[in-house]
Amino acid sequence: MEVSVRLEQPGEQEQVSAIVAEAFGFDGTDRLLAALRESSPWRDLSFVAEIEGNLVAHISFTRGWVDAPKELVEVLIRIFIRLVLDNPNELFRNPRACSTALTRRFIFLPIGH
Repeated sequence: MEVSVRLEQPGEQEQVSAIVAEAFGFDGTDRLLAALRESSPWRDLSFVAEIEGNLVAHISFTRGWVDAPKELVEVLIRIFIRLVLDNPNELFRNPRACSTALTRRFIFLPIGH
């Protein structure tokens, strides 16, 4: 089965919050994600992975800084890379491939995008 990675679309926030909450397994992640969405580091870099039209994973990035020797350097910080599958054996035979697809897609994501 093919993994499709794309930007989160308007109206999918609730579904994405549910994926993150289920993946982390505790209450409050939906509020944390909502707070991040309202914060100044948020860059609308929220992506989902789909398999057969079902959202199965989420990854997002916020802005951060690294205190390099000569100057502060703006970087993207990866948050919430999580995979949720109802039945991994039937829906997707290799769950790691979904996380790998998400990570590879964004490993060289420039700051301005």
